[in-house]
Amino acid sequence: MPSFASSLYSGRHLTNEARRRLARLYFEAEQDDSLLAKIARKTKPKPGEVLKQSDSKTHKTEQDRPSPKIVSKSMETNVLSYVDSDTATDFDHLIAEDLIREQWGDKIRKTRHQDVALPKTKEQANWGSIIAFEQKQFEKSVQRLHKTQEETKEQYRASLQEQMRLHQEHEESVQAAHQREAAEKKKNLEIYMQQNKAIAEEKTKKLEMLKESRLEQIHQREVSRRKQKKEHHEMEQRASESLKKKLEHEKVQAAILKNSNRKHQWQVICENNKERAAKKALAQEEVLKNKEVQQLYNDIKDKEELERRRVIELRHIKQQHNDAGYEQIRLQRNEQLKLEDERIARDQEHIARLEDQRQREEAEARQIAIDRDHSVLLQQIEEKINRKAAMKKVGFLKSAACRLNCKSRCINWKLKRTDWI
Repeated sequence: MPSFASSLYSGRHLTNEARRRLARLYFEAEQDDSLLAKIARKTKPKPGEVLKQSDSKTHKTEQDRPSPKIVSKSMETNVLSYVDSDTATDFDHLIAEDLIREQWGDKIRKTRHQDVALPKTKEQANWGSIIAFEQKQFEKSVQRLHKTQEETKEQYRASLQEQMRLHQEHEESVQAAHQREAAEKKKNLEIYMQQNKAIAEEKTKKLEMLKESRLEQIHQREVSRRKQKKEHHEMEQRASESLKKKLEHEKVQAAILKNSNRKHQWQVICENNKERAAKKALAQEEVLKNKEVQQLYNDIKDKEELERRRVIELRHIKQQHNDAGYEQIRLQRNEQLKLEDERIARDQEHIARLEDQRQREEAEARQIAIDRDHSVLLQQIEEKINRKAAMKKVGFLKSAACRLNCKSRCINWKLKRTDWI
């Protein structure tokens, strides 16, 4: 069980010595371990044991001297248990050791029963008186020692009680200060709560007023928003109707323009087909001319081949004839070859002239076709530019309508953003 002495170790105003002494006293009181309790326990007979009653006080010897006292079992205990280890001196320990030595030095006297009825010798009587005197002196010294110890302990108790009283007063003053501080805090808390309550009431009033004003603003904004929405809807309807009319008109114009463009394209296609047919006929004529030229060239080649064979035959004939005849034949042949070469050269020149003329005619026809195609392309480009300008105009109107629609959607979105206000 925890005691009050253990709580003194947490006190800061007591000294270590005072705490140690106070703890010793309280522990001894709790455990019944004080010096007086020790003496009472040592002198108390054990259960079932009866102390021997000695007649040493009434018995007289022949010399009319008191017989030596019989040391009781209660005095035969360890005398060192009576000595306080904190307050005893070296002299007290020596006295206790001498007493033990006197008690246990004579083994016969301690172990064998002494018959007091037997006559005692002088030495025995003196020895018994000496022991009794020393025993009395020891008891007196022990009593003085106990008295001084009790006095010092009483002084310690008084000083410790004074310190405990001061400690208790200090604790009470600290507790009173805490109570005053708590009361002041409680008072300040009540004031703070009242102020908070007043502030909260004022805040609720302001919030109610603000709420009413905001509701009024929201109502006005809702009315204005509905009015603006209606106006924008009417304006959008008018704009969409006008835009539909414009788009219908533009669609009709575009259809007319498309038909006219298709007609023109068909005319161009017809002209191109005619030109293609003319080119095809011209190419066929050129093929025929080329065939004629090729036939002429083949004829020339055949003639040359025949001439070559004839020359070979003539050479064979020349080998057979005489030199004179061969020479004449050779001269004739040379003349014929010259004439043939001139004829071939003329034919080649004629073929080259025909080829140059054909190429010039083809180049002129090609240039005429290119010029005609250029004129058609220029006309188509102009029509495309005009069509793009018309489409841009239509696109501008469409973009204006889209911008108007986007603007209305943006206004609707802004109005939706203010719906929560």
